[in-house]
Amino acid sequence: MNAKQIAELVWKEAEPFAKAVGCYIWDVKFVKEVGDWILRVLIDTEKFGNVTIDMCQAVNEALDKRLDELDPI
Repeated sequence: MNAKQIAELVWKEAEPFAKAVGCYIWDVKFVKEVGDWILRVLIDTEKFGNVTIDMCQAVNEALDKRLDELDPI
């Protein structure tokens, strides 16, 4: 898989987790920085400033488990 395909897969997998906690996926980036590959999943809400650390944690933990199962990277 290339970086674009991985980002698309992660976006698809992350959407239900984000929706479950009241937010949505704003962007997914899989980029090489300083020699290492970095996966960034950015979330947002309809109301400015409404993303909480609890939302970030919930999406991160659920997505982490799912990506471990899929092993796309």
